Amino acid sequence: MEYKHCSRHHPLTLHKIQPGQQSQQSQLCHGCQLPCNNNNDSIFACYSCNFFLHDHCGNANRYVKHPSHPTHPLVLVPTPTYCSGTFLCNGCGASGNTFSYCCPLCEIDLHVNCTFLPLKVAHNSHPNDLFLSFTASVDRVKLPDYCRVCRKEMSFRNWFYFCEKAGCDQTLTNLLPLHTDWIRIVD
Repeated sequence: MEYKHCSRHHPLTLHKIQPGQQSQQSQLCHGCQLPCNNNNDSIFACYSCNFFLHDHCGNANRYVKHPSHPTHPLVLVPTPTYCSGTFLCNGCGASGNTFSYCCPLCEIDLHVNCTFLPLKVAHNSHPNDLFLSFTASVDRVKLPDYCRVCRKEMSFRNWFYFCEKAGCDQTLTNLLPLHTDWIRIVD
């Protein structure tokens, strides 16, 4: 099956990754920068130009309404619109040079993965749910400056997970891929 994506001038071909298959599919997805080698994933690929997309990145919505920026919809762009060719993610604080969701009017930029972080997670060692905070409006005096799971230093300029229960100082960095063994998404 051929697929025309807004980021490419020529069609991509859909491939199903088989269990144990590692060859060229171990390339990074140009949408989210994660490896394209998960078993049973489908990817869109152009092997001649070394371009790969996870199925979910290739089919990502062009516009999203995000709770961190309810004023305007965020637009999916295949490359940063800045002269530098990079953007600084308002969610995690890291730079990026691939797909992002942005609001050009407000200069808001988010990695694709940060855009779809769950709003609520459960942590194995904590009895209460943790909620994603988009701002440091949470009382910082009570919160530690490090992630309670990985001990990584946290910047409260970026998004983070916290416990809403009074007197609790449980915090978790928003870098969920670091904590997949420790958390589960709560509906």
